[in-house]
Amino acid sequence: MEKPLTIFVVEDDLWYGELLVHHLQLNPDNLVKRFESGKELIKALDEKPHIIMLDYSLPDINGDELLKLVKARAPESEIVIVSGQEDINTALTIMKYGVYDYIVKNEETKERLWNAVSHIRNKVSLEEEVKNLRLQIGDKNDLRNMIIGGSEQMQHVFNLISKASATLINVSLTGETGTGKELVAKAIHLN
Repeated sequence: MEKPLTIFVVEDDLWYGELLVHHLQLNPDNLVKRFESGKELIKALDEKPHIIMLDYSLPDINGDELLKLVKARAPESEIVIVSGQEDINTALTIMKYGVYDYIVKNEETKERLWNAVSHIRNKVSLEEEVKNLRLQIGDKNDLRNMIIGGSEQMQHVFNLISKASATLINVSLTGETGTGKELVAKAIHLN
């Protein structure tokens, strides 16, 4: 990843929130911001964080409501619930919202948190790489980059290629040697 991983920590317990922030900032590639309430988080969702570490039981807003709001306003953000609730039914309900992970506050929290962030970092990195590769392939295989020409006859050829690309019919290309039949065939195939 070229830019740092943005992580929001939403925790109403001051001491525990600072502990999570400190632990996550041990990696200099993490940009960590802390919030003490759900309302503070909602105001900052326009920053599009990669990860939101969320305490499920905040005093100012119901956990279900907050999850729905976050998913609606920042669907690309991965949510990791860090909660003191060990109830399996709560965890299963939360996972139905598309939460990335549910971590119970205990002695294993730091290690599980580190693993979740590492996996999300890899996922985000791969998504960015795929996006960049698709852009490169799209530019490389763009009809205007494959065949050069601005004359009226070439514009007619471009229109015919576009029409042929939009259908599922077989196309037969004929012409003299060296006129670019292979390029046209490739352009039709790729488009």
